[in-house]
Amino acid sequence: MSKCDISINFENDQDQFRSDQPVTGTVDIQVNKNVDCRSLIVAGFWKTHGRGNRDSGRYAPQSLYKGELQAGQSYSYPFRIPADKVPLTYRGKLINLDHYVDVRIDLPWARDPKKRTDFILLPGSTGRLPIPLPPTPDSIGIQIGRAVAAVLSVVLCVIGILTLCLGFGFILLGAGLAIGYFALRKQLAERRLGKVQISCDTYVVAPGDTLPVTVSFTPRKPGQLNGVQATLTCKERAVSGSGTNQTTHTAKLHDRDFTLSGPESFGSHENITFRGQIKVPDIDAYSFDSGDNAVSWTLKIQIDIPKWPDWFEVVNLALVPRILLHDESPAETEITSSPEGTAPLEPSLPASENVGPVTIVAASAAKEETIPPEPT
Repeated sequence: MSKCDISINFENDQDQFRSDQPVTGTVDIQVNKNVDCRSLIVAGFWKTHGRGNRDSGRYAPQSLYKGELQAGQSYSYPFRIPADKVPLTYRGKLINLDHYVDVRIDLPWARDPKKRTDFILLPGSTGRLPIPLPPTPDSIGIQIGRAVAAVLSVVLCVIGILTLCLGFGFILLGAGLAIGYFALRKQLAERRLGKVQISCDTYVVAPGDTLPVTVSFTPRKPGQLNGVQATLTCKERAVSGSGTNQTTHTAKLHDRDFTLSGPESFGSHENITFRGQIKVPDIDAYSFDSGDNAVSWTLKIQIDIPKWPDWFEVVNLALVPRILLHDESPAETEITSSPEGTAPLEPSLPASENVGPVTIVAASAAKEETIPPEPT
């Protein structure tokens, strides 16, 4: 028999909380043997599960009691855990993220009784507001790598031309041209277009938003374009294993193209501008990155130049709950949690949005997880 039996009861018997309210309840203890409690510790705890390695985090730890617990007695201690600095509960295609209240009684020279009970963390008016990383200038390493690739491309092309009569010269020539194209295509495009600037009103968006995007450049010579396209993509990334056994799994949750409007032809030294409105889908795949598991949003801009390498750049975005950006009351979200290892529910969304199976979770009754004692 355990020295102490622990149960965790949430306030008002609810296991759903929003990020702008603390997680509240009581830790109830039934003592079976006299123990000297060095500390009754309660904390929030989140962890991921799915295709990737497990990421986890412990937050807002606090000590509720220190002293003797007498056999045959019952004790109840209220707790209050802030949860506005951690990612929300999530159910995706490759990744799931769950929250728990974690309780441990620290005993001297004995196994610590433990208990863990899960709860749902939904969006509130306060919470994490991730700032996406802007595109960074090419590092010295990238520039050196590009120069090496250019030299290798030239060498392979020259050797390929000299050995065309031997048969394998076509292979070397093709490899050289391919390496040169992929290493220098953006720089070649800018020789036609000049420096390209991308402007967005914001890089932090909410479900259902419309994001205005402007692409501008001043070409050095007259020319034509087939068009300018923006592609909004949401992707899950889950890394499993490590070292030589590491595998990265990815799944697209959203992938939609938008055509920006602007002139098809231009003269030299004209200020050319393309504009468009990017519609953000109404899904709850909020941005987070916990290490081996992440949900990311990107906007790829591609300028299609006839008979010439295209120009492109990827802009990082962050999706956050609407209530964080627009001060809207959160809708009552009814979600069904699925046991670990089962397929998540698919949301009901218009087919035109091209949204993969993803939804934020909500659950029925809280499940309690008894953690086996650790050996001394």
